Amino acid sequence: MHLNLFSDPHKITGPIARLFDFWCARQPFYRYYPPADRSLLASFDRLIAIEPRHNFTYIRIPKAGNSTITVCLDNVFHRHRNGQEPQNAKQARRAFCKPSSLSTAEAHQVWADHTIFTFVRNPYHRVLSAYLDKFCEGARSPKHFKRRYESSIRPHGDKGELSFTAFCRWLNREGLEYNTHWIPQVTILNTIGLERIDYIGRLERIATEIPHLVERIGGHTDHIALKQVGGPRATHSAKRCQDYYTEETQQIVRRVYHSDFVELGYSDENF
Repeated sequence: MHLNLFSDPHKITGPIARLFDFWCARQPFYRYYPPADRSLLASFDRLIAIEPRHNFTYIRIPKAGNSTITVCLDNVFHRHRNGQEPQNAKQARRAFCKPSSLSTAEAHQVWADHTIFTFVRNPYHRVLSAYLDKFCEGARSPKHFKRRYESSIRPHGDKGELSFTAFCRWLNREGLEYNTHWIPQVTILNTIGLERIDYIGRLERIATEIPHLVERIGGHTDHIALKQVGGPRATHSAKRCQDYYTEETQQIVRRVYHSDFVELGYSDENF
């Protein structure tokens, strides 16, 4: 079943999403600097956080620390100036602009002057994190995601179970582009283009890379606080791979996320 973009902002498929794609493509940012593939603009437009006053743009990758990083950036560049406490992730995202909201002059400024950056994650860890966060017992939003995808995933389980193996098989056969929490990272980044991204950080090194990045874009490292505020719970997937991955699921992830492994410099031979 294809749900519209109003009911699920991360949903990519559906006729209303296609209308939003068309609308986004007509906005200045995408008219003057069109991506190679315009079919996913509506979903990916929401993941690009632009700060016009400080000349930086952050491409948010779901399940790659984006809530923590967004709150951190909001605190460094907005909240600390008024002595306010950091907002939660949802509120922090509203402090930044989206490409589709920019004027022609602002769009040109992004491409001419902004430092464009992102943080990426080991594909093995990211896929498992998406499963643990969205489909396991105790997940933050199990009803929300199970209602949309459970009936499609279960038939791929050996006994009709909502297992990680069933999830990986479903991604391989049909579900890879159904939601931004598990779509390949390179697909999102190509909305801007890898060649235009100035800095690609790694979630695995976030504690040391965030201070460097903040200094580079003109912030003060004294205001850095890498805390999850209202974002998804930590799944610690990097430490749990041995408990979930089999030879089959490792091969599936290696195959369907081949572009992430190759273009982002991750090894597909180990976790």
